[in-house]
Amino acid sequence: MYKADVAASRATREELEVALDHLNSAAALNPDENLIKLIEQKKVVFNAAIAAIEARIEDEARMAEQAAAEEAEQEAAQPSGPAEDQQEAAPDH
Repeated sequence: MYKADVAASRATREELEVALDHLNSAAALNPDENLIKLIEQKKVVFNAAIAAIEARIEDEARMAEQAAAEEAEQEAAQPSGPAEDQQEAAPDH
């Protein structure tokens, strides 16, 4: 149980999965009923934390895609550089 708490305290997806593995190992040792309840509660908490991390990663990816699309739209809306600049710089005869 202690190892599960230490791994979960690192709050990364990988470490939370390690914590779940430690809880599964603890559950395999035939704990008493109260310990089984505690293990199950911790599993729920750790799985919820993993889900929150995954949701945050998906949100960040979606926001990055939106930002890239907006940037591409802005670049497409701007006049294309050097050819127009040369025409404006050329003196009229």
